[in-house]
Amino acid sequence: MVSVKPFRALRPVPNSAKLVASVPYDVVNRDEARDLVGDNSDSFLRVVRSDLDFDNGTLAYAEEVYLRAKENLEGLQSRGVLVDEKEEVYYIYRIEAGEHQQTGIIGLSSVDDYE
Repeated sequence: MVSVKPFRALRPVPNSAKLVASVPYDVVNRDEARDLVGDNSDSFLRVVRSDLDFDNGTLAYAEEVYLRAKENLEGLQSRGVLVDEKEEVYYIYRIEAGEHQQTGIIGLSSVDDYE
């Protein structure tokens, strides 16, 4: 049996959600990520693709890239763009792509439940 529990998320404040939202990190290369982000300092791509802040000669997995991701995440928090949820909750989401619609729930589950 799988156990699903609510949790306290780090989430964007409503008026910043559109700016924070990003494509998945692994569907764009560094140059495409740069183009998508432009001058948007609130894009979550600046966290998950922090290599876009470096020239193309910098390895995506270099230590300075991970340090920049940490700095960019902390910046979103310190500017109040991302906030800690006050209570443990479940999240309901809906995705629409063309004719396809999908609704789901986000919660915590133990890795042990997958074994």
